[in-house]
Amino acid sequence: MTTTKTAYILLGSNISPQSNIRKAVTLLRQYFDILSISAVYESKPIRKTDADNYLNAVVAVSTNMDPLAIKYDVLRKIEAKLGRQRTEDKYAPRTIDLDLIMLDQLIYRNPDKGLILPDPEITQYAHVVLPLADIASDLIHPELGQTIGQIGQKFLKKEGIRRIDLSIG
Repeated sequence: MTTTKTAYILLGSNISPQSNIRKAVTLLRQYFDILSISAVYESKPIRKTDADNYLNAVVAVSTNMDPLAIKYDVLRKIEAKLGRQRTEDKYAPRTIDLDLIMLDQLIYRNPDKGLILPDPEITQYAHVVLPLADIASDLIHPELGQTIGQIGQKFLKKEGIRRIDLSIG
């Protein structure tokens, strides 16, 4: 018997971001039951002063898939369908970026496949934790023992990020 888990997927785009984030949500619905969708946040790009701002959101989905299947059989396929071009530059502009950032309370380490859960960026970047806190404030980070809401508190007054009024779901 497989157990259903909640996966939290970070969506990001700075190339036609409103359109691409909406398309990504539509495509995610083909694979998962969507449980909730965060507000959308606009933020300045990391390490790129000449790039357009990003829009980010987090979607919670119900799944019985394992983490690598989510990443490679679903998220990478959706990225390719929406024209994502992967380059050496981790911070290059993109049509869509889909990252599995948490899967319930799972602690998972597979750096060879590029997947660590919970994603370390949850504690490093406002554009990751703030939308996650919108829909999973009481979720406990399994390594830190803090709720996502508590982790997000330190980012609430961060410069360069703002919640915007955009419906994507």
